[in-house]
Amino acid sequence: MLVVLNELGYLMNKHFTNKQQLVNALETTFGDIGSRQNLFTYVDRYSDAPGPADLEELKRHKQRLLDAISKASQQSFANNT
Repeated sequence: MLVVLNELGYLMNKHFTNKQQLVNALETTFGDIGSRQNLFTYVDRYSDAPGPADLEELKRHKQRLLDAISKASQQSFANNT
C-alpha cells in the first residue's frame, strides 16, 4: 500500500511536510514500523524493480484505492448538496 500511495503522490502531500511526519503518523496508527530510512529505501526499491506478479498486485491496489477515493468524494459531494 505504501508503494501505491507513493506512486499516486499521497505520501508527501499537504498533510506531511517531511518524511518524519509521515513516519510519526504511521507509528501512531500501526506501532513500530522500523526506521524511516529502511521504510523509504524499501518503498523506493520496490517501486523501481517489481516483478510481473508484483506489478499486477500494485495495479489492483492502486485501482482499489482510486475507487475508494472516488466513492468517498462522491459521498462527500452528495452530503454537501
